[in-house]
Amino acid sequence: MARSQQWKHRERQIAARFGAARLPNNGMGQPDIPIPPGEINEHPALEPFQIEAGTTRARAGFDVESKAWGTVPKILYDALDQARKNARPPSMPVVIVSEGKAKPGKKVRRFALMDFETFCELFAPREDVTDDSAGT
Repeated sequence: MARSQQWKHRERQIAARFGAARLPNNGMGQPDIPIPPGEINEHPALEPFQIEAGTTRARAGFDVESKAWGTVPKILYDALDQARKNARPPSMPVVIVSEGKAKPGKKVRRFALMDFETFCELFAPREDVTDDSAGT
């Protein structure tokens, strides 16, 4: 597969896991993969993300941005391995990555990180989709 097509293939695989579709990159400022609420498993973790709509509550979906690097920093693998090792079932392993120091007048930015498979265990209704992206 041509390198220019690998990222599209990866995004399609991620979308398929949620029964969603990858959106084309058309310069319109849209997410790579919009996952509507109906495509996400019912999970108590999403309860805080319900949106008031009149008298009913609607769950929020996910708008995914897919990014790939040639090499993911080893520290992220090590942190996920440590979180997995130390997680006490039924808790899920999550790593919070923080900037070392905030810039003047700014808050420290933090990012939550978990294995894609752990994320899918929580939220993806599709188990019949396999990841055949070895090398892509």
